[in-house]
Amino acid sequence: MKDLEDVLTKIENAYGKQKSDIDYKFAILLTKLEKYRDARHQDLLNTFLKQNGIESGPLKSELAALELYDVVSGLPEFHVTEEEEKEEKNEPTNTNEKTATPTAEKTEGPSVEFPHLANYSLEKPLLIFGGFINHDKIKWMEDHGIRVEWISNEAGARAANEATRVSERIKRQAFCGVIVLNELMGHQETLCILAACRATNTPYGTGKKGGQGQLRTLFVEFNTVLGNLHDVKKE
Repeated sequence: MKDLEDVLTKIENAYGKQKSDIDYKFAILLTKLEKYRDARHQDLLNTFLKQNGIESGPLKSELAALELYDVVSGLPEFHVTEEEEKEEKNEPTNTNEKTATPTAEKTEGPSVEFPHLANYSLEKPLLIFGGFINHDKIKWMEDHGIRVEWISNEAGARAANEATRVSERIKRQAFCGVIVLNELMGHQETLCILAACRATNTPYGTGKKGGQGQLRTLFVEFNTVLGNLHDVKKE
């Protein structure tokens, strides 16, 4: 009987601790959600004011949305799998390189898996901005017929300048799509890149480390978007 009581006590303590952790994260999430709602309300008002010639403040909902995203993406349901964690640890990276220039050579043929993305990338490469350049992943993407340019974001005071330079290239429509790995990137730099993508209707997505599972999910989305664009051009 005593053993059963010990087990129940352990369960109760473990449950209480994890329940408190859930409640704490929920409180943070609720705070960020309310901040996003208030920012959206303010942006809506500022838009109406501006449309009627009245000076208004800058839009703030994008930054609030990124803060909300950071909290949501930190939920355990969105954590990378153990296999992807092992993949990140085992794959070699070169932290000294800042840019991996895409090769102009055409592969034997784009993978059937992402045909539209592969075809568009032959004309304009897919950009990965952020994180550490990983040549094994670049090779994996090229094996799928996807031409990629990977730029490792600068640190410290140079980060804003690097993001600005990249955003200008995005505005010149130099890429068929953009993936932002923002685990080591500030909000302002992420906003700068995403704003350029939205301004040019460039397909974009965000991630943390950019594991193959995460990249594959984004490739499916990009392939669908570019496929629809291809169909529109044909019409």
